[in-house]
Amino acid sequence: MERRVSITVSTPYMVDLIYRRIVGELRAMSRRVEVHVEGNRITIPLVEGVYDAVWRIIKTSPSVVVASVDFK
Repeated sequence: MERRVSITVSTPYMVDLIYRRIVGELRAMSRRVEVHVEGNRITIPLVEGVYDAVWRIIKTSPSVVVASVDFK
C-alpha cells in the first residue's frame, strides 16, 4: 500500500492556495508527484522529499488554515 499524506484545509479558497504552494515546492525540488484535491482535502503520495516540503508549507501557513494533517 502506498503511503500518503492527507491535508484538510479550512476553505476551498485556501485549498487552492495551499495546492499551488505544494505543487510549486515540489517542482522546485524536481519531484513529479500527482497531487489530488477532493473538496477541502489535498492528498499527496509520500515519496522522498514530499514530507519536508509539506512540513515547510504547513509551518509557514497560519494555523487556522490547516484543519488536519494525516500521514498514512
